[in-house]
Amino acid sequence: MLRRAWLATVLCVLLAATPALAQVRFEITPLGGFFTAMTDVWEANASALGGIEADIEQAILEETGEFINIELDEATARHKLGFLFGSRLTLWLSGKFGLEGSFAYAMSDVRAELSGSAPDLGETFSESDDDSGNLWLASLKGLYRLAAGSGAPVLFHLGAGVALLGRGGDAFKDIGGTTDIAGVLDFGVTFDTGGPLAIRVDAEDYLYSAKLEFEGEEISDSKFQNDLVFTGGVVLKLSR
Repeated sequence: MLRRAWLATVLCVLLAATPALAQVRFEITPLGGFFTAMTDVWEANASALGGIEADIEQAILEETGEFINIELDEATARHKLGFLFGSRLTLWLSGKFGLEGSFAYAMSDVRAELSGSAPDLGETFSESDDDSGNLWLASLKGLYRLAAGSGAPVLFHLGAGVALLGRGGDAFKDIGGTTDIAGVLDFGVTFDTGGPLAIRVDAEDYLYSAKLEFEGEEISDSKFQNDLVFTGGVVLKLSR
């Protein structure tokens, strides 16, 4: 009796799952776009107060200033606008809900800016210099499609998840703390042609905290980061 009840339960679960499994669809999207940082990845300010980090920042400014004979008040470093390319793998579990993994590589140089005063000249000082840099971004997100179903020509979706980011290039040579965990938000639009291909455009916001190190020592306080990624790509629908 129990055996029959168990078999009947398994059969009911399989029958109930069949329609949902039939809706599962895989998509691959090669993508290209742009990366831009809205905040400095590193900053040292002579007016910083309290804490070991503030003392380190002031020491960096003093040593750098002595080297170039300038009294430095501030030094910053920020990623520049850069080209990005990568790919997404999306699994739509139904007309509305999906899971997505993505990886992208951004060629984003870093601009360092120094500001202060030149005592010998009695003038203010400001100078910037660019160094090569790059980032990679890997994310796992849940997606929610605002317009359900594959028949609609324009489909909007929202997404949220976690990401891992890493920095490289000459700008981060001998620098530690270059890998961070982030939260990511996504808003996108898919233009469905009804065939095996579609066009997809996304805007993503990566939110996290960065804290760089040099020779194992923290060289600044934590810096909140707000990085934006704008991409477009051709969606290849692998199954329906």
